[in-house]
Amino acid sequence: MHKMMIAAMAATMATTGAIAAPVAEIETVEENTTVKAKADDERKVCHKQATSGSRFERKVCKTVAEWREIAEREGLDD
Repeated sequence: MHKMMIAAMAATMATTGAIAAPVAEIETVEENTTVKAKADDERKVCHKQATSGSRFERKVCKTVAEWREIAEREGLDD
């Protein structure tokens, strides 16, 4: 729906003689950056963690955002 609004604005600006291409390009770049950041935060990453009293490592999977929160908490405890 957002893309349709941009297309409608571009068509309106093109018919009135305004420069439409730079405005549409800027909005598209900002939208793509936001989508990419959200997709990266939702990506799953797995780490192996040692378990006390065992020779085996345990696999722990969390999203990038969850790992970032854990790192921030651990950084505050120091």
